[in-house]
Amino acid sequence: MKIIYFGNNVRGTVCLRALLENKMEIVAVIGHPESTSLWGETVEAVCRQEKIPIYQPDNVNSREFMDIIKNIKFDIGILSGYGKIIHSPLLEIPPHGFINLHGGLLPSYRGSSTSRWVLMNDERIAGISILQVDNGIDTGPILAQNKFDINDNFDIKDIISKQLKLFPSMLLNVLEKISKSSLSPVYQNITEGTYWHSLSSDDAKIKWSHMTSRQVYNMIRAFTDPYAGAYSYNNGKKIRLIRSKEIPETFKGVPGRICAIRDNGVVVVTKDRGILIEKVRTKDKEITNAKTILKIGNFLN
Repeated sequence: MKIIYFGNNVRGTVCLRALLENKMEIVAVIGHPESTSLWGETVEAVCRQEKIPIYQPDNVNSREFMDIIKNIKFDIGILSGYGKIIHSPLLEIPPHGFINLHGGLLPSYRGSSTSRWVLMNDERIAGISILQVDNGIDTGPILAQNKFDINDNFDIKDIISKQLKLFPSMLLNVLEKISKSSLSPVYQNITEGTYWHSLSSDDAKIKWSHMTSRQVYNMIRAFTDPYAGAYSYNNGKKIRLIRSKEIPETFKGVPGRICAIRDNGVVVVTKDRGILIEKVRTKDKEITNAKTILKIGNFLN
């Protein structure tokens, strides 16, 4: 089966490597105009190393790109970490259509940034899906899913790492079933489920007077490394909050006030109680113990 692989970021590189290691025929790779990765090598770097043709169009649905892709014989398109939406008539070109490796359980987590939304929503179970691409957004038939438990120690990198362990074998299994015409798709009802919008670093501001300690904790672990981090302001200067911890004591007062110092950080008052901020990142991008920067009486806003 001839594959055109649409990939970006760490999911894109890990699953591309898995396909190559299993001798799958990749006839071309479509990447973002600027290839990125949260960590490790980029899709573009893999293609250069393995001498795979790569195209990086600004508009994957443009007439110019359609003229290029029509001249490439392929049986299926695979989307893996690729952030652009594929429309008709591109969707209709390969005989087996397109499949998408989606980082959320469908139909509850359609859309973008689902791995971070799972943490911010305080879920105890997360998962991934592979689906057939249709003209909607994550509304096509589900071809495979996998679930895993989340505990309080999980942060965003743990979620992504777990996904990366599951996706390659799921993808290979789906491709094998497609080749044998043995798939059993689960069709979605588009009126059920939830669509989540993408999150940017601007969405990570801590609102101390409106957020409980649990909500603050969840936001910090959702935006921590490899992302920039949740943030607040101290004396007008932005400070990134990288790690926090829930504490058994109850602290009350003005939300955002630093009210206690601990060996491993500082206690900040939230809407309902206090939370221990352990690690922060300064403007020079160094991660340090919060108590080296924040003092009793300081106010975060």
